[in-house]
Amino acid sequence: MLETEKQKDLIKLFNRQLSNKKREKEMLGTYMAFIDFIKESMGQKAFDKFLTKHRLKYVDYVESLPKIISRKRFLKVTNVSTTRFCGWELEANIHCLSSADNVCIKRRPRQLTQKERAFVEEIVEKGGPNKFAIWADNFKKGKLKLSLTTFYKYTRGLLTEYQKRKAPRKPNLVRAERLHEIWHADISIIKTLDGVKHYLYCVMDNYSRAVLAWRLADKIDNAISVEVLEKAFVDSKPTQPIVKIDNGMEEQATLNYMTDGGSENKRIDSKVTFAVNHLVAWKNIRSSNSMIERVFHTMKNEYKYILYAADFEELNALLEQTINAYMDRPHSQLGIYTPREVMLRRSGWFDEKSALKDGAEKRLKMNRNSGCTNCSCSDTSSCLKESSQE
Repeated sequence: MLETEKQKDLIKLFNRQLSNKKREKEMLGTYMAFIDFIKESMGQKAFDKFLTKHRLKYVDYVESLPKIISRKRFLKVTNVSTTRFCGWELEANIHCLSSADNVCIKRRPRQLTQKERAFVEEIVEKGGPNKFAIWADNFKKGKLKLSLTTFYKYTRGLLTEYQKRKAPRKPNLVRAERLHEIWHADISIIKTLDGVKHYLYCVMDNYSRAVLAWRLADKIDNAISVEVLEKAFVDSKPTQPIVKIDNGMEEQATLNYMTDGGSENKRIDSKVTFAVNHLVAWKNIRSSNSMIERVFHTMKNEYKYILYAADFEELNALLEQTINAYMDRPHSQLGIYTPREVMLRRSGWFDEKSALKDGAEKRLKMNRNSGCTNCSCSDTSSCLKESSQE
């Protein structure tokens, strides 16, 4: 009789444990489904950004997970790798004053040294056209040996001579595949301090972003547009390749010349001494003439002194300086090279990969061999013992 009662008690206990496990399994499934719902609602990219921003709170939450959820499974569901979590856990639990990232340089030896970080902050705060140009100039000179992404990471929040602009809608972009395939021309109005309006005529190459010819005048005239275009042709001496046309025949390519529909551009293709295919923005091509408009925008925002010229002569001299500065300024669409370098076919000489590799190797060796007295480098992070916890 007693044995029968014991058996019944054991059965009840077993059923209770089974019921609890089943309930825990259902709770776990609901919990994971809710996380998936948040990821889908936010989008994977936004969800990853959110976790990165609140990584220290995320570490605290993972370390206090209930037993029914393994750390490995939770990291997988939230799309956080073990390596990434280890880095976050180091940042949360081990603070070191010898490191700019607040994580011991022996634990994370690939981080920038304090000397490198101080130099980055110094050159950004001194100012320049924009952060990309500052990075490219110092990278080519060998003063910096870190990628553009790393440079942006360490300069986040630092301000230089740039303006925050609202991103425009994406236009139908016109992009050339070679030099002198597409040229752009336009006029920009600049008013001097004596109250007189002046007109800057400009021709540029699409591929290299180089200014080929320009002239400052006191009126809008079709004849001036023709003269500036002729000067661009004479100075640059463009050669056109042989291309295949629709019927399989071959012929020499024609220079494409893109303008807006202004009166200064009327029948310009019939007035120049060389062959040109005149394209009018939003008329016979579904795109704006924004590339050259961007050059004018750059001049007036990054080289603002042209807006404070006293008269025509001073403005003409300042424009010459400005255009030369623009031509020798690294352009983000040309890698680390300037419009002049691409125009003169002098790009491609700098070995970016070797420079970055050399900088990473020296940084790794320096950080591994440096002594640290601000924290204990013998401690092991709990993330390194993950397998034993599971």
